[in-house]
Amino acid sequence: AAPAAPAPAVAPQVPQQAAPAYQPPAPAYQPPPQAQPGPWLAMGPNLAQRWPLRPDRTRLGSGGDNDIVMPGTAPNHAEIRFENGVYVLYDLAAGQTWVNNRAVAGRNMLKEGFVIRLGGQEMVFHAS
Repeated sequence: AAPAAPAPAVAPQVPQQAAPAYQPPAPAYQPPPQAQPGPWLAMGPNLAQRWPLRPDRTRLGSGGDNDIVMPGTAPNHAEIRFENGVYVLYDLAAGQTWVNNRAVAGRNMLKEGFVIRLGGQEMVFHAS
């Protein structure tokens, strides 16, 4: 008698895996990290406009050579300077500058949330 034919080999069952989700290639350009926020003034209707301050000195007034030009103020109305680690507002308009409803006599240190008024313009100081 002939030997019995061997049983056909059964391939082991491999569980089927889902195809990996598509991963798009990383973009070649990576934007630079965002700069640290700096001091700024909230101005305009509903204080919705954000005006960044310069690192050393920001000049405010109606003259076109100011950093922030503000109609209804003196041509060179005020300066905000960073001195010895604090921001200081200097009145250049002979008493037409107020901080928190008090007239500024020469200069006034600024802190977060202080309300500044130059002529008819009102703004809020933010340190960062």
